[in-house]
Amino acid sequence: MKNFNYYQSTEIIFGRGRINELAGIVKRYGNKALLVTTVAANPDLEEQYSKVKGILTSSGIEIAHYDGVVPNPTIESISAGAEVARSFGAEVIVGLGGGSSMDSAKAISVAATHEGTCWDYLFYKSPQPNPKKLLPVIAVSTTSGTGSQVTQVAVVTNTQERDKSALYNNILYPQVCIVDPELMVTVPKFVTATTGFDVLCHAFESTINPGTGAFVDLLAWEAIILVVENLSKVLVDLKDIETREKMAWADTLAGLCIANAGVTLPHGMGMAIGGMYPHVAHGAALAIVYPAFAEFTWEAAIPQFSKLARILNPELNSVPDKEAASVSPFEVGKFLKQIQIDKKLSEIGMLENEIQKLAEQCMVLPDYKRNQRVATKKEMIELVRSSY
Repeated sequence: MKNFNYYQSTEIIFGRGRINELAGIVKRYGNKALLVTTVAANPDLEEQYSKVKGILTSSGIEIAHYDGVVPNPTIESISAGAEVARSFGAEVIVGLGGGSSMDSAKAISVAATHEGTCWDYLFYKSPQPNPKKLLPVIAVSTTSGTGSQVTQVAVVTNTQERDKSALYNNILYPQVCIVDPELMVTVPKFVTATTGFDVLCHAFESTINPGTGAFVDLLAWEAIILVVENLSKVLVDLKDIETREKMAWADTLAGLCIANAGVTLPHGMGMAIGGMYPHVAHGAALAIVYPAFAEFTWEAAIPQFSKLARILNPELNSVPDKEAASVSPFEVGKFLKQIQIDKKLSEIGMLENEIQKLAEQCMVLPDYKRNQRVATKKEMIELVRSSY
Protein backbone atom coordinates (compact mmCIF):
# COMPACT_ATOMS: atom_id res chain seq x y z
CA MET A 1 0.00 0.00 0.00
CA LYS A 2 1.04 3.61 -0.59
CA ASN A 3 2.31 5.46 2.47
CA PHE A 4 0.02 8.27 3.58
CA ASN A 5 -0.55 10.84 6.32
CA TYR A 6 -3.93 11.91 7.67
CA TYR A 7 -4.58 14.84 9.98
CA GLN A 8 -7.74 16.49 11.28
CA SER A 9 -7.98 18.80 14.27
CA THR A 10 -11.55 20.09 13.84
CA GLU A 11 -14.19 18.67 16.16
CA ILE A 12 -17.12 17.71 13.91
CA ILE A 13 -20.65 18.11 15.29
CA PHE A 14 -22.93 16.49 12.69
CA GLY A 15 -26.67 15.95 12.52
CA ARG A 16 -30.11 17.47 12.51
CA GLY A 17 -30.76 20.01 15.26
CA ARG A 18 -27.09 20.19 16.34
CA ILE A 19 -27.09 23.99 15.88
CA ASN A 20 -28.81 24.16 19.26
CA GLU A 21 -25.49 23.19 20.84
CA LEU A 22 -23.72 26.27 19.48
CA ALA A 23 -23.91 28.43 22.61
CA GLY A 24 -22.22 25.83 24.77
CA ILE A 25 -19.46 25.43 22.19
CA VAL A 26 -18.91 29.21 21.91
CA LYS A 27 -18.64 29.52 25.70
CA ARG A 28 -15.59 27.23 25.67
CA TYR A 29 -13.73 30.13 24.05
CA GLY A 30 -15.38 33.27 25.40
CA ASN A 31 -18.55 35.33 25.73
CA LYS A 32 -17.98 37.83 22.90
CA ALA A 33 -18.58 36.31 19.48
CA LEU A 34 -18.21 37.89 16.06
CA LEU A 35 -20.83 36.38 13.77
CA VAL A 36 -19.62 36.40 10.15
CA THR A 37 -22.26 36.00 7.42
CA THR A 38 -23.29 36.97 3.89
CA VAL A 39 -26.77 38.13 4.97
CA ALA A 40 -26.40 41.54 3.27
CA ALA A 41 -25.60 39.89 -0.07
CA ASN A 42 -27.70 36.79 0.51
CA PRO A 43 -31.08 37.40 2.22
CA ASP A 44 -31.80 33.65 2.04
CA LEU A 45 -29.59 33.36 5.14
CA GLU A 46 -31.75 35.68 7.24
CA GLU A 47 -33.68 32.81 8.82
CA GLN A 48 -30.52 30.95 9.82
CA TYR A 49 -28.92 34.14 11.12
CA SER A 50 -31.94 34.96 13.28
CA LYS A 51 -31.95 31.45 14.70
CA VAL A 52 -28.24 31.51 15.53
CA LYS A 53 -28.45 34.99 16.99
CA GLY A 54 -31.28 33.85 19.27
CA ILE A 55 -29.36 30.78 20.40
CA LEU A 56 -26.33 32.87 21.34
CA THR A 57 -27.99 35.89 22.93
CA SER A 58 -30.42 33.79 24.99
CA SER A 59 -27.37 32.17 26.58
CA GLY A 60 -25.86 35.52 27.53
CA ILE A 61 -23.30 35.63 24.74
CA GLU A 62 -22.62 39.11 23.39
CA ILE A 63 -22.43 39.21 19.61
CA ALA A 64 -21.33 41.59 16.87
CA HIS A 65 -22.55 40.87 13.35
CA TYR A 66 -20.32 41.33 10.33
CA ASP A 67 -22.48 40.75 7.27
CA GLY A 68 -20.13 42.24 4.70
CA VAL A 69 -18.88 38.92 3.37
CA VAL A 70 -19.10 38.72 -0.42
CA PRO A 71 -18.92 35.72 -2.75
CA ASN A 72 -15.25 35.16 -3.59
CA PRO A 73 -14.19 37.13 -0.46
CA THR A 74 -11.82 40.02 -1.08
CA ILE A 75 -8.93 41.57 0.82
CA GLU A 76 -11.20 44.56 1.50
CA SER A 77 -14.10 42.50 2.86
CA ILE A 78 -11.75 40.55 5.14
CA SER A 79 -10.08 43.75 6.40
CA ALA A 80 -13.48 45.29 7.17
CA GLY A 81 -14.45 42.22 9.16
CA ALA A 82 -11.14 42.28 11.01
CA GLU A 83 -11.77 45.88 12.04
CA VAL A 84 -15.17 44.89 13.47
CA ALA A 85 -13.52 42.04 15.38
CA ARG A 86 -10.87 44.35 16.88
CA SER A 87 -13.23 47.19 17.82
CA PHE A 88 -15.70 44.74 19.37
CA GLY A 89 -13.02 42.83 21.24
CA ALA A 90 -14.16 39.50 19.82
CA GLU A 91 -13.01 36.41 21.69
CA VAL A 92 -14.29 33.87 19.16
CA ILE A 93 -15.46 34.00 15.55
CA VAL A 94 -18.48 32.11 14.21
CA GLY A 95 -18.57 31.71 10.43
CA LEU A 96 -22.18 31.02 9.39
CA GLY A 97 -22.88 30.20 5.76
CA GLY A 98 -21.16 28.59 2.82
CA GLY A 99 -17.51 28.64 1.88
CA SER A 100 -17.36 32.42 1.61
CA SER A 101 -18.45 32.93 5.22
CA MET A 102 -16.35 30.14 6.67
CA ASP A 103 -13.24 31.11 4.69
CA SER A 104 -13.79 34.73 5.74
CA ALA A 105 -14.00 33.73 9.39
CA LYS A 106 -10.59 32.04 9.16
CA ALA A 107 -9.03 34.95 7.28
CA ILE A 108 -10.55 37.49 9.69
CA SER A 109 -8.97 35.56 12.58
CA VAL A 110 -5.60 36.22 10.93
CA ALA A 111 -6.22 39.81 9.81
CA ALA A 112 -7.65 40.88 13.17
CA THR A 113 -4.60 39.66 15.10
CA HIS A 114 -1.69 40.36 12.74
CA GLU A 115 -0.16 43.33 10.98
CA GLY A 116 -1.01 44.06 7.36
CA THR A 117 -3.80 42.28 5.49
CA CYS A 118 -4.69 38.64 5.04
CA TRP A 119 -2.98 38.77 1.63
CA ASP A 120 0.35 39.09 3.46
CA TYR A 121 -0.12 35.57 4.85
CA LEU A 122 -0.81 33.51 1.73
CA PHE A 123 0.44 29.93 1.74
CA TYR A 124 3.72 30.72 -0.01
CA LYS A 125 4.65 33.79 2.05
CA SER A 126 6.77 34.20 5.16
CA PRO A 127 6.27 34.66 8.02
CA GLN A 128 3.10 32.63 8.47
CA PRO A 129 0.47 33.57 11.10
CA ASN A 130 1.35 33.06 14.77
CA PRO A 131 -1.00 30.38 16.18
CA LYS A 132 -0.84 31.97 19.65
CA LYS A 133 -2.43 35.16 18.31
CA LEU A 134 -5.33 33.70 16.33
CA LEU A 135 -8.93 33.96 17.44
CA PRO A 136 -10.68 30.56 17.63
CA VAL A 137 -13.09 29.86 14.78
CA ILE A 138 -16.33 27.89 14.85
CA ALA A 139 -17.64 27.02 11.37
CA VAL A 140 -21.37 26.50 10.84
CA SER A 141 -22.07 25.33 7.30
CA THR A 142 -25.34 26.13 5.53
CA THR A 143 -24.46 24.62 2.14
CA SER A 144 -23.29 21.20 1.04
CA GLY A 145 -20.17 22.30 -0.76
CA THR A 146 -16.68 23.76 -0.23
CA GLY A 147 -15.86 21.55 2.78
CA SER A 148 -14.41 24.65 4.42
CA GLN A 149 -15.73 23.58 7.81
CA VAL A 150 -13.04 20.87 7.98
CA THR A 151 -10.15 22.41 6.03
CA GLN A 152 -7.12 24.59 6.76
CA VAL A 153 -7.81 26.82 3.75
CA ALA A 154 -9.16 30.37 3.44
CA VAL A 155 -9.58 31.57 -0.14
CA VAL A 156 -9.31 35.29 -0.86
CA THR A 157 -9.41 37.48 -3.98
CA ASN A 158 -7.18 40.42 -4.81
CA THR A 159 -9.51 42.50 -6.99
CA GLN A 160 -6.82 44.92 -8.11
CA GLU A 161 -4.61 42.14 -9.43
CA ARG A 162 -7.56 39.96 -10.57
CA ASP A 163 -5.92 37.16 -8.61
CA LYS A 164 -7.45 34.55 -6.33
CA SER A 165 -5.24 32.72 -3.86
CA ALA A 166 -5.40 31.20 -0.38
CA LEU A 167 -4.15 31.14 3.15
CA TYR A 168 -3.22 27.52 3.87
CA ASN A 169 -1.87 26.38 7.21
CA ASN A 170 -2.84 23.68 9.71
CA ILE A 171 -3.35 26.35 12.36
CA LEU A 172 -6.36 27.61 10.35
CA TYR A 173 -8.54 24.56 10.90
CA PRO A 174 -11.73 25.63 12.72
CA GLN A 175 -11.70 24.50 16.32
CA VAL A 176 -15.23 23.13 15.92
CA CYS A 177 -17.68 22.80 13.06
CA ILE A 178 -21.42 22.23 13.14
CA VAL A 179 -22.97 20.50 10.13
CA ASP A 180 -26.74 20.65 10.59
CA PRO A 181 -28.80 19.70 7.50
CA GLU A 182 -31.78 21.63 8.88
CA LEU A 183 -29.89 24.84 8.11
CA MET A 184 -29.62 23.87 4.43
CA VAL A 185 -33.24 23.47 3.31
CA THR A 186 -33.55 27.12 2.22
CA VAL A 187 -30.49 27.04 -0.06
CA PRO A 188 -31.68 27.93 -3.59
CA LYS A 189 -31.42 25.56 -6.55
CA PHE A 190 -28.41 27.07 -8.33
CA VAL A 191 -26.32 27.26 -5.15
CA THR A 192 -27.33 23.70 -4.26
CA ALA A 193 -26.23 22.50 -7.70
CA THR A 194 -22.91 24.33 -7.88
CA THR A 195 -21.84 23.56 -4.31
CA GLY A 196 -22.96 19.96 -4.75
CA PHE A 197 -20.81 19.59 -7.85
CA ASP A 198 -17.89 21.11 -5.93
CA VAL A 199 -18.21 18.19 -3.51
CA LEU A 200 -17.76 15.70 -6.35
CA CYS A 201 -14.75 17.67 -7.62
CA HIS A 202 -13.08 17.73 -4.20
CA ALA A 203 -13.52 14.01 -3.77
CA PHE A 204 -12.47 12.97 -7.27
CA GLU A 205 -9.42 15.22 -7.47
CA SER A 206 -8.31 13.82 -4.13
CA THR A 207 -8.22 10.34 -5.68
CA ILE A 208 -5.76 11.43 -8.41
CA ASN A 209 -3.66 13.77 -6.27
CA PRO A 210 -0.23 12.36 -5.33
CA GLY A 211 -1.08 13.01 -1.68
CA THR A 212 -3.91 10.50 -1.66
CA GLY A 213 -3.90 7.26 0.31
CA ALA A 214 -6.14 4.44 1.50
CA PHE A 215 -8.05 6.57 4.01
CA VAL A 216 -8.69 9.43 1.57
CA ASP A 217 -9.75 6.95 -1.13
CA LEU A 218 -12.26 5.41 1.24
CA LEU A 219 -13.83 8.78 2.01
CA ALA A 220 -13.62 10.13 -1.54
CA TRP A 221 -15.46 7.38 -3.38
CA GLU A 222 -18.19 7.31 -0.75
CA ALA A 223 -18.64 11.06 -1.24
CA ILE A 224 -18.79 10.71 -5.03
CA ILE A 225 -21.43 7.99 -4.84
CA LEU A 226 -23.51 10.10 -2.44
CA VAL A 227 -23.38 13.12 -4.78
CA VAL A 228 -24.32 11.14 -7.87
CA GLU A 229 -27.19 9.42 -6.04
CA ASN A 230 -28.56 12.48 -4.23
CA LEU A 231 -27.76 15.80 -5.92
CA SER A 232 -30.36 15.43 -8.67
CA LYS A 233 -32.93 14.34 -6.08
CA VAL A 234 -32.43 17.36 -3.85
CA LEU A 235 -32.72 19.70 -6.85
CA VAL A 236 -36.23 18.32 -7.42
CA ASP A 237 -37.24 18.81 -3.77
CA LEU A 238 -35.03 21.38 -2.03
CA LYS A 239 -36.67 20.72 1.34
CA ASP A 240 -36.01 16.97 1.32
CA ILE A 241 -34.18 16.79 4.64
CA GLU A 242 -32.97 13.20 4.22
CA THR A 243 -31.31 13.99 0.89
CA ARG A 244 -29.89 17.24 2.29
CA GLU A 245 -28.41 15.19 5.12
CA LYS A 246 -26.69 12.83 2.68
CA MET A 247 -25.28 15.75 0.70
CA ALA A 248 -24.04 17.36 3.93
CA TRP A 249 -22.26 14.14 4.81
CA ALA A 250 -20.75 13.93 1.31
CA ASP A 251 -19.51 17.51 1.65
CA THR A 252 -17.89 16.74 4.99
CA LEU A 253 -16.19 13.63 3.63
CA ALA A 254 -14.89 15.51 0.59
CA GLY A 255 -13.62 18.34 2.80
CA LEU A 256 -11.65 15.81 4.82
CA CYS A 257 -10.21 14.53 1.55
CA ILE A 258 -8.92 17.86 0.27
CA ALA A 259 -7.55 18.74 3.70
CA ASN A 260 -5.30 15.68 3.50
CA ALA A 261 -4.69 15.03 -0.20
CA GLY A 262 -5.64 18.14 -2.12
CA VAL A 263 -7.09 19.20 -5.45
CA THR A 264 -5.60 19.25 -8.95
CA LEU A 265 -5.86 20.97 -12.33
CA PRO A 266 -9.57 21.95 -12.31
CA HIS A 267 -9.32 23.80 -9.02
CA GLY A 268 -6.34 25.82 -10.18
CA MET A 269 -8.35 26.74 -13.26
CA GLY A 270 -11.49 27.42 -11.24
CA MET A 271 -9.61 29.69 -8.85
CA ALA A 272 -8.21 31.64 -11.80
CA ILE A 273 -11.70 32.06 -13.25
CA GLY A 274 -13.01 33.31 -9.90
CA GLY A 275 -10.12 35.75 -9.59
CA MET A 276 -10.64 37.27 -13.02
CA TYR A 277 -14.43 37.04 -13.03
CA PRO A 278 -15.56 37.32 -9.40
CA HIS A 279 -19.25 37.05 -10.29
CA VAL A 280 -18.72 33.37 -11.19
CA ALA A 281 -19.43 30.96 -8.33
CA HIS A 282 -16.62 28.51 -7.59
CA GLY A 283 -18.70 25.41 -8.38
CA ALA A 284 -19.88 27.01 -11.62
CA ALA A 285 -16.26 27.66 -12.62
CA LEU A 286 -15.41 24.02 -11.99
CA ALA A 287 -18.37 22.89 -14.07
CA ILE A 288 -17.08 24.94 -16.99
CA VAL A 289 -13.65 23.28 -17.05
CA TYR A 290 -14.42 19.73 -15.93
CA PRO A 291 -15.22 18.14 -19.32
CA ALA A 292 -11.99 19.56 -20.80
CA PHE A 293 -10.04 18.42 -17.73
CA ALA A 294 -11.45 14.90 -18.04
CA GLU A 295 -10.62 14.73 -21.75
CA PHE A 296 -7.09 15.96 -21.05
CA THR A 297 -6.38 13.65 -18.09
CA TRP A 298 -8.26 10.36 -18.37
CA GLU A 299 -5.52 8.37 -20.12
CA ALA A 300 -3.10 9.22 -17.30
CA ALA A 301 -5.47 7.95 -14.59
CA ILE A 302 -7.54 5.17 -16.15
CA PRO A 303 -8.45 3.38 -12.87
CA GLN A 304 -9.92 6.55 -11.33
CA PHE A 305 -11.67 7.84 -14.45
CA SER A 306 -13.15 4.42 -15.26
CA LYS A 307 -14.52 4.18 -11.73
CA LEU A 308 -16.01 7.68 -11.96
CA ALA A 309 -17.60 6.88 -15.32
CA ARG A 310 -19.18 3.69 -13.94
CA ILE A 311 -20.61 5.52 -10.94
CA LEU A 312 -22.14 8.07 -13.32
CA ASN A 313 -23.35 5.33 -15.69
CA PRO A 314 -23.59 1.78 -14.26
CA GLU A 315 -24.09 0.40 -17.79
CA LEU A 316 -20.31 0.80 -18.17
CA ASN A 317 -19.66 -1.89 -15.55
CA SER A 318 -19.33 -4.53 -18.27
CA VAL A 319 -16.77 -2.71 -20.46
CA PRO A 320 -12.97 -2.65 -20.03
CA ASP A 321 -11.41 0.05 -17.86
CA LYS A 322 -9.88 1.98 -20.75
CA GLU A 323 -13.18 2.10 -22.63
CA ALA A 324 -15.05 3.27 -19.53
CA ALA A 325 -12.42 5.91 -18.79
CA SER A 326 -12.50 7.16 -22.38
CA VAL A 327 -16.18 8.12 -22.10
CA SER A 328 -15.78 9.81 -18.70
CA PRO A 329 -15.73 13.31 -20.27
CA PHE A 330 -19.07 12.57 -21.91
CA GLU A 331 -20.53 11.16 -18.68
CA VAL A 332 -19.35 14.21 -16.72
CA GLY A 333 -20.94 16.49 -19.31
CA LYS A 334 -24.17 14.53 -19.14
CA PHE A 335 -24.24 14.87 -15.36
CA LEU A 336 -23.68 18.64 -15.63
CA LYS A 337 -26.62 18.92 -18.02
CA GLN A 338 -28.73 16.88 -15.61
CA ILE A 339 -28.06 19.33 -12.77
CA GLN A 340 -28.34 22.28 -15.18
CA ILE A 341 -24.94 23.91 -14.70
CA ASP A 342 -23.32 23.05 -18.05
CA LYS A 343 -21.86 26.34 -19.29
CA LYS A 344 -18.93 27.68 -21.30
CA LEU A 345 -16.63 30.60 -20.50
CA SER A 346 -18.23 32.60 -23.30
CA GLU A 347 -21.54 32.36 -21.42
CA ILE A 348 -20.19 34.00 -18.26
CA GLY A 349 -19.04 37.18 -19.98
CA MET A 350 -15.44 36.30 -20.71
CA LEU A 351 -13.95 37.88 -23.81
CA GLU A 352 -12.18 35.61 -26.29
CA ASN A 353 -9.11 37.83 -26.27
CA GLU A 354 -8.55 36.94 -22.58
CA ILE A 355 -8.00 33.24 -23.23
CA GLN A 356 -4.22 33.49 -22.94
CA LYS A 357 -4.41 35.74 -19.87
CA LEU A 358 -6.71 33.27 -18.12
CA ALA A 359 -4.44 30.37 -19.09
CA GLU A 360 -1.50 32.17 -17.51
CA GLN A 361 -3.51 32.71 -14.33
CA CYS A 362 -4.41 29.00 -14.31
CA MET A 363 -0.70 28.30 -13.84
CA VAL A 364 -0.16 30.66 -10.91
CA LEU A 365 -1.39 28.28 -8.21
CA PRO A 366 0.48 24.95 -8.00
CA ASP A 367 -2.70 22.82 -8.21
CA TYR A 368 -2.20 22.00 -11.89
CA LYS A 369 1.20 20.45 -11.06
CA ARG A 370 -0.57 17.86 -8.90
CA ASN A 371 -2.57 16.53 -11.83
CA GLN A 372 -1.74 13.08 -13.23
CA ARG A 373 -0.96 14.82 -16.52
CA VAL A 374 0.70 18.20 -16.06
CA ALA A 375 -0.24 20.82 -18.64
CA THR A 376 2.32 22.89 -20.47
CA LYS A 377 1.53 26.53 -21.17
CA LYS A 378 0.42 25.63 -24.70
CA GLU A 379 -1.80 22.83 -23.38
CA MET A 380 -3.29 25.15 -20.75
CA ILE A 381 -4.23 27.65 -23.44
CA GLU A 382 -5.96 24.83 -25.33
CA LEU A 383 -7.76 23.69 -22.17
CA VAL A 384 -9.10 27.21 -21.68
CA ARG A 385 -9.98 27.51 -25.37
CA SER A 386 -11.91 24.23 -25.33
CA SER A 387 -13.81 25.49 -22.26
CA TYR A 388 -14.63 28.75 -24.04
